[in-house]
Amino acid sequence: MQAGGSVFTEDKADCDGASSSVILAAGCKVPISSLLAAPYNLPWGSSIYAKVTAINVVGSSLASNAGNGAVILTSPDPPQNLANNAVVTNKDTIGFSWQDGNANGGTPVIDY
Repeated sequence: MQAGGSVFTEDKADCDGASSSVILAAGCKVPISSLLAAPYNLPWGSSIYAKVTAINVVGSSLASNAGNGAVILTSPDPPQNLANNAVVTNKDTIGFSWQDGNANGGTPVIDY
């Protein structure tokens, strides 16, 4: 797998081609937690590309072209410090103020 133009890294923990389930499925799943941890240490919003190599008793194929370009996204963290905005609050209206959450999940927050 690759992110942000870095070198491709083999992921045998989640996508070991010796696994019969990976062979039967002709695919595998990489948990987001693996991509956020070492050796990848990718931030939210990173694009992910993968290459696959076929292996048999004779040897290994060349790697496939990079594919997918998936992006690591999740829901944003909730806003923090929700409070009454006394400047706006009156008998007809209640005003609120808050700060953005710590992480936007990899894409800008577009609404509250």
